[in-house]
Order: sequence, then structure tokens, then C-alpha cells
Amino acid sequence: MSTKLLNCRQARWSEFLSRFDFKIVYRPGKAGAKPDALTRRSGDLPQEEGDERITERQKAVLKPQNLPDELRLLADIPPPVGRPPLESLLVEAYEADPFPQSVLDDLAKGTQRRKDISLSLCAEANGRQHYDSRLFVPEHDPLKLHLFHTYHDSPTAGHQAVKKTYELLSQEYYWTNMRRDIERYLANCHTCKQTRT
Repeated sequence: MSTKLLNCRQARWSEFLSRFDFKIVYRPGKAGAKPDALTRRSGDLPQEEGDERITERQKAVLKPQNLPDELRLLADIPPPVGRPPLESLLVEAYEADPFPQSVLDDLAKGTQRRKDISLSLCAEANGRQHYDSRLFVPEHDPLKLHLFHTYHDSPTAGHQAVKKTYELLSQEYYWTNMRRDIERYLANCHTCKQTRT
């Protein structure tokens, strides 16, 4: 194989084809079909920094407005206008629902049992209640709506069905009657209704 400078696609195919023992035979122009990436001349490849073909290759696939809030935080991108960030919603939820704070108080006191939740599966991390290694979500509709937007409505989530949305949410979050709330939200999802009819 020659030592020519290959573009990304050619390099990938070159690596793949190197596993096979084959012979390349020249075929005259009349017998050849349309040229593909492997038969193009090296002069057709973008050469300069200002070439628009190079800038086209560097475009972002996922736009910032399509990223979930967790990825936005990692990329230092502010949340979309009109939607409060997850942390401020958690603060509101802990103020609105006294249940998680009472569980945290019981854990601090060393209480062994509660009727409404298994304390052996509860833990405290960063001032928040966790249940079975997942963040406990208080009864606060704006917070749940935010999670539904992130794990169901966003383009990266893709409007999945109840089972998949439940799997995605339950990896990180927990609340009582979680599946029922997801079913209720998806039953009223306008986009899902349009695609299923």
C-alpha cells in the first residue's frame, strides 16, 4: 500500500481491507462506474485551512439546545431560556415536599424503621436523599416535568415508549409510583400521539 495521505473514510477502509488478501486490477475508464472515495484523485481532497470542505467536517452534530441538562453542565452550556436548571428545581422540590428531609432526619438519628419507606435502602449524599443508589425525587410536578422533558422529549431521548423511558429515568432517579406517572405523561405526549396515528 502506498504512503499517501488518506482522509478519514479512506483510512478506515484501508484498515478494514488490510485484513484480506486481494489483488487490485486496473479497469479502463469506459468500464468504470462513478468514482467513489477510494478512486478520487488526491488533488480533490481539501488542502488548505480555509477550505469550506474542512469547516464542513467540523460542524457539531448535536446542537446545544438538543443536549440534556446533565451534558449541558459538563460542557458549560447554560440551560435553555425559560427552563430552570435541575439544581434549582431540586431546591424548590425539597422546600415543597417535607418527606425527603424527614427521611434524612431519621437517617441522621439512626432510626431503624419507617412504615412508608425502607430506610435500609436510603442514604444521604450531598444533602439529598438517595434510594437504592438513585436520587430520590420529591413530589414536585415542575421537577418531574423537567425530567420527562430531558428523558423523553429531548431529541437525544427520542420519544421512547413507557418501558424505555422508565429504564432511562430509573437508572438515576426514583420516586413512588414512577411508572404510573410516566404512563400518564406519555399518554398525553402530543408528539407520540402524532407518530402512532
